[in-house]
Amino acid sequence: MTGLLKCLAPSHGTTACAVAEALSTWTVGTALLSSGLAHWSNPYYFLGTIYSYGIVTSRIAEIVALVLPTLMLIVALCAICDIYKEGALWVALFGFATFGAVQVSAWVRNASIECGCFGPSYGQGRVGLLSLTIVVCLFVLTAASIGMRTRKLA
Repeated sequence: MTGLLKCLAPSHGTTACAVAEALSTWTVGTALLSSGLAHWSNPYYFLGTIYSYGIVTSRIAEIVALVLPTLMLIVALCAICDIYKEGALWVALFGFATFGAVQVSAWVRNASIECGCFGPSYGQGRVGLLSLTIVVCLFVLTAASIGMRTRKLA
């Protein structure tokens, strides 16, 4: 199977596990794609959001704002199109863990930061329980995708 059809099909057969893995990978991939496109199309808003967390220096914030949206797009496309899917899922898992830790840090410090996970127009509100729940759910879906994929390959 090539091209778009390969992107739409589960990677190994049509078992329930393969369908679940495909759905969870698609969910993670589309979330990364949506977020990456939003940050890529609004780089100054994204940079401002990174500054507002107050965790890294301004120079590192600029590097993160430059690299992260493109990385998110690459990881999303690799996961969705089954190109180095397992590696892409591991990168996504690390990213969600990191972002979860950053959100917990902001929440504990009572920082009033607009989430901005999907760009300025999404309107998901301040960093808090809801935004952290989204990140945790994406983390769990990514881990499940890796687990199901590893089980199939064993």
